[in-house]
Amino acid sequence: MRQRRPYDLLGTSFQTTGFQPAPSSFNLGLRLEFFDKKNLTLLVDMDTAFKEDYYEGGGSLTAKYSF
Repeated sequence: MRQRRPYDLLGTSFQTTGFQPAPSSFNLGLRLEFFDKKNLTLLVDMDTAFKEDYYEGGGSLTAKYSF
């Protein structure tokens, strides 16, 4: 038998419910590359994520010059 401690006098411990993540998600990405004859490349990236009650979008634009 276990000896009771002073903090046991308050009763049993409590229970919390944690975050319930969405059961599924959908991710979509797109990348376009544009080439030029003068060693210049332009990249356009776009990424999205869809979940229940959630939408995320982001993108980038990159210019590269090769020499």
